This record gives sequence, C-alpha cells and structure tokens, in this order.
Amino acid sequence: MYKCMTCLLFLSIGLSACSKSSDDEPVQDMSTDVDSGVVDMTPAPVEDMDRIDMPQPDADMGVDMPSEDLGLDMNPPVDMPADMSDDMGPSIELPDLSSVTAAVEADLAKNNATAASISIYYKGEVIWLGGFGTMVDGDGVERKPDKDTLFMIGSDTKKHAVIAYLQHVALQQASVDSTIHELVPALEHGRAPDFTSASAHDLMSNQGGLVDDLGFFPVATQDAQLERYIISSLPGRSYQLAPPGEFYNYSNPSFSMLGLMTEKIDSQERYWADIIQQDLFSPLGMNRSVARKSEVDANHATGMGFTRPGEGTLGRVLLKDTWEDAYVRPAGLIWSTPSDQMRLAKFLIEGNEAILPDHLREDMLSAKTPLYPDIPGSYGYGVLRYDGVNLGANFYPDVTLIEHGGNTITHTSKFYVLPEQNFAISILGNGMGDNFDQTAAELIRLFVELPAPGPRPEVTFDPTVLDKLVGDYYDPNNLGRAIVTRQGDRLVLNMPDVTAAGVPYEPDLVPISSYVWRANIQNQDMAITFFEGSDSTVYLTHRAFVAIKTPPLMNGLQAPLPEVEVSPERIKETLLRAKMLDPLRSTIRPW
Repeated sequence: MYKCMTCLLFLSIGLSACSKSSDDEPVQDMSTDVDSGVVDMTPAPVEDMDRIDMPQPDADMGVDMPSEDLGLDMNPPVDMPADMSDDMGPSIELPDLSSVTAAVEADLAKNNATAASISIYYKGEVIWLGGFGTMVDGDGVERKPDKDTLFMIGSDTKKHAVIAYLQHVALQQASVDSTIHELVPALEHGRAPDFTSASAHDLMSNQGGLVDDLGFFPVATQDAQLERYIISSLPGRSYQLAPPGEFYNYSNPSFSMLGLMTEKIDSQERYWADIIQQDLFSPLGMNRSVARKSEVDANHATGMGFTRPGEGTLGRVLLKDTWEDAYVRPAGLIWSTPSDQMRLAKFLIEGNEAILPDHLREDMLSAKTPLYPDIPGSYGYGVLRYDGVNLGANFYPDVTLIEHGGNTITHTSKFYVLPEQNFAISILGNGMGDNFDQTAAELIRLFVELPAPGPRPEVTFDPTVLDKLVGDYYDPNNLGRAIVTRQGDRLVLNMPDVTAAGVPYEPDLVPISSYVWRANIQNQDMAITFFEGSDSTVYLTHRAFVAIKTPPLMNGLQAPLPEVEVSPERIKETLLRAKMLDPLRSTIRPW
C-alpha cells in the first residue's frame, strides 16, 4: 500500500493553499447546471445549466480556496458599501466586515460577474450582509444589488426539487423507492431501456444513469413543456451510460424527471412551478423566489454570459433574452435572493415539521453515494456532503459541510451549510461560472468558531487494484474505443478513435488514488474515475462520458472491442464538453 503523493482536499469549498484554474461542470451546476459537480467549486463555463449538448456544472465543483490566512489583508483600505448595515437584525452584533468587502471585490475582479449579493444564517437569524459591485436592473439602471434583487440560482434548484418530492412522500403519495415506470408509465425509452426502472432515490442521488443533457435549448416556457419534452423528445435525444444505481454521475435530466414525477403524484394536479411556490417558498417566507421567468420583476440582476451556450461573445444578457425552458426548471432555473436561500438553510439546519418531517429532512442530508470509490465526499439528495473539511492550512475532521452550487449561462450561486456550527452562506452573482471561494473562506474565518483541527486523511494508492482496471473499454456514444494498459504502477490510456479525430491527449495517467486518475485531454487536466459495478463490470467515467470494460471470456481472455463507429464530430463535441465541465473537483487537489 503506497500513500498517494498527491494533495487531497475534502472540502467542497476548496480552501486550499493551491489555486486552481476554472473548470467545473462549467456549465450551469446547473451543474453547469450549466453546476455546479458537483460541488461547483471551479468556474464552469456554463451549471449546473447546461449548454446545448453541454451539461452544466454540478454542484458542485471545484475551485480553490485561499490558503492559511486566506491571502487577505485584514485591514484593506476599502470603503464599506453604504448598504452593508441594512437589515442586520436587532439581536446580532456583527464584526468588522471590511475583510469581507475586500474578499468580494477580489473575487469580482477575477470573475465574469459585476455584482454579488450575500446573506448568512448566523446565531439563528438570517442576515443580509449587502450588495457588492454594480449591476443593471430591469429598468436599465446601473446600481448595487439590494436585499430583494433576484438572481438565478442554477443547480441549487435541485434541493428545492428534492424537498417538493419528499413532501409528497410524507403524504404517502409515493416513496423514495417509487420508480419512473410506476409514476410516469407513458415514458418509453428505447435507447435507455433500464432508465424507467430508476427510483426516486436513484434520481435524487444522481445515480439515474442517463447522460447529462439539457436538450436543444429551445425557448419553451409553458409549464406543459416539462412532460411534453420528457415523453416526446427525451427518448430520441438521450441515452443510457449505466444501469440506475451503479454509481454517482451528475445528470440534470434526473431532476427534471423528478419534477415530472412530483407533478404526477400531486393530488391537486398542479404544475411544478406552482407546487414549489405554494408548498415551499410561501411557507418558509421565501417571498422573493420564483420558478418562472415571467414572474421576475424589474429588481433583478441582469446576467453576464450568453443567450445560448457558447453562442456569440460573453456579455450582458437582458431578461428577455435570458434562456429558459420549463423542462429544465426543476434542475436549475429558479430565481431567488441570498436571504431567501438562507431561509431554506435555516430549515435544513433547524427543521420545520410543517414543511417536512425531520426524518425525511435528515435523510435528505445524509450520504447516499460516494462521489469517488476511495476518496471522501458523498452526494445526498440534491446536496453534497463532506464529513471533514480543509480550511486553509488546517483540516477539521469534526466539521460537516453540506453544499451545492449553481451555474446558468448567466448567473452563479454558492450555498454552504455547516450544520453543527449553525452557520450557512449564500452568495449569488450575475456572471456565468464564477468563483466566490475566497469570500466564502473569509466569512467562515470571521464568523465560525471551529473545533480543534486534526490530522488530514491520507488517500492510499494500492497497486494491486490496477490489474482489475486494465483492459479494453468502449463507449458507443461518445469516445469509441479506449484501451487501458499497465506500466509498473501507472496506467496508460489509449483512445484510437479520439486519436483519429485529431483530439490531443496524454496517454499517461497520473494517480490521485487507486481508482481516480488525472488525465490531460486538450491540454486540460480532468479526473477519470474507475467504478466497479454490481455485476463486476468496470466503468471508466467522467461526467461527459462513460466507457465499459468488455467482460472476460474463458481462461481470462477478454472479448475483442466491438466495432463502434463514433463520428469525429461527436468525439470532438464530447471532449469539448468534458473540458468545459468540472475536470477536477475541489475535493481533489492533485498538485
């Protein structure tokens, strides 16, 4: 057993001494959302949303946090925003926030966003800390955001979708084991025959097995589009990567499907946008949260991004041009404010039986599936969970982090909860694929009393595992053939169809752990993960593609790779998407 020589971070907030380049499910966490992976800690092009054929970031996903002292001058010569003192709450005496201002301004300087709004949950109260930078509102006025300014939250919508479904579970109208086939019997998916057997549990934990795809990016805002697209268009466009329940692989369609299942079991036969408004937003006092763009008023932050993924030049996108599709709503298109998001965080921490029974809320926040086979970090239902967190130079084994992220092609959301410390953060920005980790780190440093740090867990590298990973793989949808060989204690990946397509990559893989390896494709580092399935099938995975190892024949021989024909255009499109998505989550720091 060897200790892996790479540096590992178990924090979704990525507060590490090393800094990382933008990545993440760049696409909306939606996960690029566009997101925003997974933990969405790295700037993603587009989150948990997701580009045309470009999945978004997932929460999730990867950006580095400042090290040690967070790299901030604690006495910066920065004027406090005039609105910083607004709405502070009468019972809370806040510390000097000048370092927070400095951190926000530093983050804005390196992001697409021109403005950000921040709220925290602290000592039992929801406190809006202020608006920063300047944005253009719906009346064309350039100004700071105020506490009621709306932003899109991208894939942070996923936890809302989970709660809405679980509320129906509490009413015994369905269960977490209810399947797509049971609740949406009209769906027939010939390219993904096992997908209809996926349960709500599989969907909510991102184990549905369907490719992450947001469709053709139409502008279809009618509520009926959710069912219409899933029944009529999804079967012809999407395909299956693995059987449901095999492993974690971020996929926005899982939550769109969950939204339709929620509509189908709703006794009042309401549309999803009405369910979420009436059963979650109103009872929690989230009076500045809406699910339809048509309900967004002039007090919103105009986004900085694209009207459609990858089209044109990144710039200001007016509300009328901001992309919306009712099919994607349950996966990542809610508009909200940081204070409303902290009202939701308060519920997640304290509970509210009128919203959801405690046992279902606690089950939602518990670990359901590992993000990687041998690296800490899990996905629950619509949230990521880390038991043990890196903050600066220290590791805190007794700190739990619940988080997600959200990215659309115009906005970014960051959402962090430290339940034992009774503390939470919401940061909303008006740019695509932004990173506010420095700000999050400074807020934690300033407000949270942490327990004593402890030894950082070590990721082990076991070379005896490698022989199970060696073999011929194929991906009939995206990559074509992939051949994994072993040279000593290293793995080599050759992809003949990728080579023929003219896409550059480095065959030598670098170990992060026994099952997670760093690959370099198109001069972009990204994580390749090997999962062993329930029937001994081995999968070579990334959010954008999954290749399956062909099973052995008698005497240990492996069947030859099938003759797969994946067009060079498809291969290039897939690997461009992989490059845009979160290649290395903030939980992994391999350098």
